[in-house]
Amino acid sequence: MKSEFKLLYTILNNPHIYKWESPIAHLVPRDPTATLIGDASLHGAGGYSISLAVYWRLEWPDNVKNQTLKLIKNNK
Repeated sequence: MKSEFKLLYTILNNPHIYKWESPIAHLVPRDPTATLIGDASLHGAGGYSISLAVYWRLEWPDNVKNQTLKLIKNNK
């Protein structure tokens, strides 16, 4: 029990390390109103939602693509 109090004391006295905050989406329970599907590859990413009637696609910039396994020789 002493170790639990010590841990709690440490947490409460170090607010710059242990933040007592959370996004509101993590605190308020709700049902999802839409579903999105997405995926990514070595070339870019994309996704869609039928219920929202949206499609998106993003091609990675060359500086990102040049760091992928496809373009790095010997996987190094």
